[in-house]
Amino acid sequence: MIGRRYFVFQDGNGRVGRLIMFNCIEVPLELSEDEFWDDFIGFIESKGWCFGGGISEIQDGFYIMPDGSKGKSVMDD
Repeated sequence: MIGRRYFVFQDGNGRVGRLIMFNCIEVPLELSEDEFWDDFIGFIESKGWCFGGGISEIQDGFYIMPDGSKGKSVMDD
């Protein structure tokens, strides 16, 4: 997995840590996007953390559009 991370650590001045991550998570095909999202956000919230961002489904190296059709290649990003 290739990822990019950006960290800001909390200090005595009240700054809060932030991460910017560009990663891919591989899950079983039978796991729906909604199930994954619920579990992922549940984990984040269970730690008292916040999440800002989105989710994109990828199949065979292509983004999957909301209508189920293939979008652009992930290599185009």
